[in-house]
Amino acid sequence: MTKKKIWLYNTLKTFFLLCFVAPSFGVEIYRCQNGKHVTYQEFPCQSNDQQEVINDTFDSEEEPPKATKIVLQRDATSQFHVDGTLNGIAVKFLIDTGASITAIPQEIAVFAKLPLESTISAKTASGSTTDFKTTIKELKIGNIIQLKDVPAAIIKGDQALLGMDVLKHFEMTQLDNNLTLILR
Repeated sequence: MTKKKIWLYNTLKTFFLLCFVAPSFGVEIYRCQNGKHVTYQEFPCQSNDQQEVINDTFDSEEEPPKATKIVLQRDATSQFHVDGTLNGIAVKFLIDTGASITAIPQEIAVFAKLPLESTISAKTASGSTTDFKTTIKELKIGNIIQLKDVPAAIIKGDQALLGMDVLKHFEMTQLDNNLTLILR
């Protein structure tokens, strides 16, 4: 089998197994990071991993007050990240102005129960790849924006990317180590 077919088989297998095996509500999800490798799992991380506990559902009974501006600070790798949710799953997005579409790693896609609609070919800085097209029912960025039925890609990587399809809703200003997103 080719690499693409093996990846497709493993992705589909993981997607279906975790969708039917993983409980839908009330589960704590652990985001485990060991160096550059990130995994999302339902059990605690290994002792040498950096661990963050993420609730798999967004508490919608008490919505926080809506804001119109988010100020992000550059991290140690000179990148900007923003917290959000997709289909109720907490996600840390990398702000990627070079991405035309929002991209979700396959592990997060499984927990968010994103549908696999079709395969798509994409050209990235790393070369050509085959990903899956999907639709996010509900995407929230901080307390500012809530989008419905957002087209996205399910990717092989481990970092969720917030692309220009979502960033176009903001006026972006970078000053020193801060990036300000203001809802248009």
